[in-house]
Amino acid sequence: MAWIDEKPILMPPDLLIFLKNDSIPIANTELKEGMLINTIVTQAPEVWRTSKGLKLFGPKHFGFNHDYVPVEKLIKNISMMKILILILLKQINGIRKT
Repeated sequence: MAWIDEKPILMPPDLLIFLKNDSIPIANTELKEGMLINTIVTQAPEVWRTSKGLKLFGPKHFGFNHDYVPVEKLIKNISMMKILILILLKQINGIRKT
């Protein structure tokens, strides 16, 4: 999950994708403090957004007490630039804490 100002802006199964500056994907386990990354937020394939898919891969499966809300609804009133900047900053801050 990803949050801005304590409000979810992305829930599983929707995707938060990390890319190196050369556009090569990077796994979250490879993230390091100080690393420059880019992020993309996108919809999950429809199969994961069904009731069966959400049971297997939705927010409650991962212990979050949230009903699934599609990313396109969560970000409707937030500019994409703000989302990308804040996700990047929060991810970098999260890396520093570990």
